[in-house]
Amino acid sequence: MTSLDEYIRSLEDLVENFEEEVAKIVLANSGNLLGTIKNRLFNKGLDGNLQSLGPYLDSTVKLKEAKGQRASFVTLRDTGAFYNGMFIDVTGSQITIDSTDSKTDELVSIYGEAILKLTDNELEIFIQSILEPAIEQLILRSLPKQIDI
Repeated sequence: MTSLDEYIRSLEDLVENFEEEVAKIVLANSGNLLGTIKNRLFNKGLDGNLQSLGPYLDSTVKLKEAKGQRASFVTLRDTGAFYNGMFIDVTGSQITIDSTDSKTDELVSIYGEAILKLTDNELEIFIQSILEPAIEQLILRSLPKQIDI
């Protein structure tokens, strides 16, 4: 049995470390989050605001078709370096999605910061299906099961 004081200390510890624990959950699921962005870019050519990245120039279409690559709309996956370089960083409650690819700044200046963003719906799905259940498990693991009153 746990005293009420011990239970309160457990709650305080949980609150004190909450941002760090959420960051761990986000980072543990970064592959899922990044995959969501990559799939949307590649399969739909849409940024995180659901805006089209647009069509390729005719000259680019010819080059892409010659390489056997998708040419119907911009996917940002020509060499794969942008996709392969994607990563998530969590600082406090701020989640940043970026890419180590040397062309990232140029791509962002052309297509906007939303190329490295989840849509509102994608974020909501992540929160409901992954983040909230993981937080519930964290709470269950962190707090004593019984209190001695």
